[in-house]
Amino acid sequence: MFGSTRRAVRARIAQAGLPADIAECIDAVVRRTRLRRDEQLELANELVSHFAEGLAAGRTGAEIVAAYGDVKTSARELRRGAIAKRGAIDRAIGNLAKWSAVATGCFACGYLVYASALYLRSPVISLDAEAAANARMRKAGPDGRAIDLYMQALANAEGVYVPGQVARDAFDQNLFAIGFDAKALAAVKAAHEPLRARIALLRAVKDRPALGIPVWVGVWEDAEAAAFFGLPNAPSLRGGPLAGSLTGTLLPQLAMLREATRLLCADAALAAHEGRADDFVADIEAVHAGAGHAAESGFLISGLVAVAIRSIAIGTIVSAIENHAEILSDAQLARLEALVAITSDEVARGIEGERLMLRDIVQRCYSDDGGGDGVLLSRSFIESMQALSGWGNHARLSEAGVSDSELLIGTVSFLGGPVSANIAPSRRELLARIDGHIDGLIAATRAPTRKEGIEQAEKLDREWEQWSRGGWSVQPVSLLMPALGSVVSKSWGMRVRVDTALAAIGLERFRRANGRFPSHLAELNAFVARSLGSASDERVPWKYALVDGRPLIYDAGIDGLDDRARPPLEQWPARGSDEELAMESRTRLVSFDACMADGASRIGVASMRRSSAVSADAPLDPTQPIADVESGVIASDGDFIRVWWKSGATGHSRMVPASARP
Repeated sequence: MFGSTRRAVRARIAQAGLPADIAECIDAVVRRTRLRRDEQLELANELVSHFAEGLAAGRTGAEIVAAYGDVKTSARELRRGAIAKRGAIDRAIGNLAKWSAVATGCFACGYLVYASALYLRSPVISLDAEAAANARMRKAGPDGRAIDLYMQALANAEGVYVPGQVARDAFDQNLFAIGFDAKALAAVKAAHEPLRARIALLRAVKDRPALGIPVWVGVWEDAEAAAFFGLPNAPSLRGGPLAGSLTGTLLPQLAMLREATRLLCADAALAAHEGRADDFVADIEAVHAGAGHAAESGFLISGLVAVAIRSIAIGTIVSAIENHAEILSDAQLARLEALVAITSDEVARGIEGERLMLRDIVQRCYSDDGGGDGVLLSRSFIESMQALSGWGNHARLSEAGVSDSELLIGTVSFLGGPVSANIAPSRRELLARIDGHIDGLIAATRAPTRKEGIEQAEKLDREWEQWSRGGWSVQPVSLLMPALGSVVSKSWGMRVRVDTALAAIGLERFRRANGRFPSHLAELNAFVARSLGSASDERVPWKYALVDGRPLIYDAGIDGLDDRARPPLEQWPARGSDEELAMESRTRLVSFDACMADGASRIGVASMRRSSAVSADAPLDPTQPIADVESGVIASDGDFIRVWWKSGATGHSRMVPASARP
């Protein structure tokens, strides 16, 4: 009995002027009945009258209280009698309230028990993702591991790899000019001389198909390689719920392989200029092997680095064929063609690697019933996402309510456990959706046409986004799966670059076989038995022309407008002296880095021009930039030059002064 009701009852008892022991007895009985206010007041009046009659009969207060009996028993009987006087509807409502309270209490107790069980449950790590990743990797042959050669070639005096220390900028920053600038050629040769022994070691990696670095998610077992890369000797670089997961894998070899590519391609450009055909082919073979070494670990980032390495190699090949094809024998041309034509599936393999990584994360966030199913464990999920917050998209984690507060995390994990377990997709459902998404993306990389592949990837991303953002039932799992559709374009861009190299090699082989260049692209396609440019977007078909008797292949570029083979503008970085800046202003540079970009992939960007800056009857002139480009338009507007025979360019950058007419 609390508040006004209790005060009213006590006031009524006090008005009667009864002895203290009787007043206390009446108050205790009325309070224990837990009746309504009016019922308690009525009962207090009855008890006051009853005890007053006893006093009037000459009995003492102690005698009356003793004769009255047990307070608890009396209160229970009085409550039962008062309730019996109520109407049927009144009693029904009361019973409903009573049992609702009982049910709510039971539910709360059950919820807390279930929440405790989920909170204390830990995921079962049944998938050894490290072993599964290593099972996909190439094994070293009798010649040994390629990493041993890389370490010999790129280590400093202390046996440690320091990025950029070997592949100095002085070696490759002047490569574009060695065909027409004696000063640049001298600088490249001077920088190249002390690197000869290292480059010779790097060439030997072509005979070792396996890099030989397994996936390690803890301490690298190869102490020599760990010391070479300067890795800390720590038990794990990612602890907590993600300890031992693939997210803790370090891939320092990727940066090292890119630097080795720079060295080899720079040497290949110089070798082509100096007529060292054997060295040129050996360099390209080593770079091709390096792409395989980069992709060996099977992660998506590994595949993308492999694609980048192959792209640089293809640019180097195209430039050498354009400018120095005469140094290459028919057998060497055939060897280069075979290397380029090898079907590269690094992107698809990397997407497959994402499946393994996602399965590894899922098993750390879900329970396991032993049959492939389970429920989302709120505590494990939040802790895993918290551990990933510095690794992935922190903004999305914040939007989902994942914060740095341990108290908040603990509270949400405990109270939200049963809710998450029942509304989030089951483990089997989530894995099925992940598998379907991954399978669809891999199929998109192998679609018959670029358009079909890109459309399929975009559709898959939209479907995943719609499903994962469809409500609270699936919102948490959206953090587990990034959109991967954009990487499909990398696979198709690689096909375009391959076509570019095959076109350049095919032009030289056609010239040798027929004593002239092809009259049109169809004639070249028939000669190489391949539809070159077929991977490009249908809105940007390749164009072919003979300019002064030399073949030119180009496409309309990212703006989709035919600028008559005018290449994009190139903003060249400033040099160190006013004299050099003045020299550059007189010899404006134009990028011929055509095979390094898949121009068709960005059609429709808002900043694109609406009409060509070059008239339709203007002569083809690939050495000149577009004269008039509207302000606000990005600097890369223009046509992409795929092949421009005898352009005077050297190296994978393929740049020439704008004033130079080849």
